[in-house]
Amino acid sequence: MEHSTKKKGFFFSILAMILIAALTLLTLHLLSIHKTDEGKLLPVLGSINVRENDTFPLSFDFLTNNGSNLEFLNQTENLKITADAENFEVLNYTVEKSSGGNPYIYAFHASCRVQGIDPIELHKLTIQTKTAKYTYDLGKIKIAPHNQPQEPDHMKLMSNRAANTKAGIGNYGAEYTNEGTEPAVIRQIGIDSDFQAFHPQVYLNDQLISDPQNLNFSVPPKESVKLLIKFQKEDSPYEIFYFSPTIILESSTELRCPYAISGALLEQKDIQNLYQKYLKD
Repeated sequence: MEHSTKKKGFFFSILAMILIAALTLLTLHLLSIHKTDEGKLLPVLGSINVRENDTFPLSFDFLTNNGSNLEFLNQTENLKITADAENFEVLNYTVEKSSGGNPYIYAFHASCRVQGIDPIELHKLTIQTKTAKYTYDLGKIKIAPHNQPQEPDHMKLMSNRAANTKAGIGNYGAEYTNEGTEPAVIRQIGIDSDFQAFHPQVYLNDQLISDPQNLNFSVPPKESVKLLIKFQKEDSPYEIFYFSPTIILESSTELRCPYAISGALLEQKDIQNLYQKYLKD
């Protein structure tokens, strides 16, 4: 009888050890699922026209499941933010955290400036705190400064926007009004070569343009022209898009539309999908 009791005790001891080991493994597994990630800077594709030496806004969007591992997100000090172009500078910034639960987007809304007239490209973003430096792949942002008049040839920009009902690249639209006394003739509509991969279709006043590089589209005095660019392809290694076409008139004047952004108005479901794409093991 005593021997039988000892066997039962030994059996229950082994069972307890197995249960403890199983619970330990389960705990480690759950911790690995919910572990804090190091964050992801959402990649940007941009083609931007800016006026020489003027300030302009850019946003840099960090995806994270809670941000506790990203020291700079909890800093009250002013951070030094730079990129891999010497004549690009971030003058100031604010940080906006997305609403809802994990995961989050921390958007750095920066006021920027490019010194001089030479075009630049940004590929890396660096954030410097008092104790550490963080460098991220940014994507590709082309910035073209210019010193043209605000509204040359009396062509007044009435609206400029990029629209999408989901994350990713959206259609671009702009409207100009000819406030002069002579017709304004559009000869070309230039689209940055990086955006050609998205198969843009160009419309002027709802008319599909077969060759945007060879036009003879006249805008009479006091009338308007609506430009619409539809992108046929959405899959890409980028999530945020800054886009700005160039309209070339018969007078050789270039209308450099201010840029518009798409892909940045992210709902919680979009943020969750991005987390699954970039950070989920």
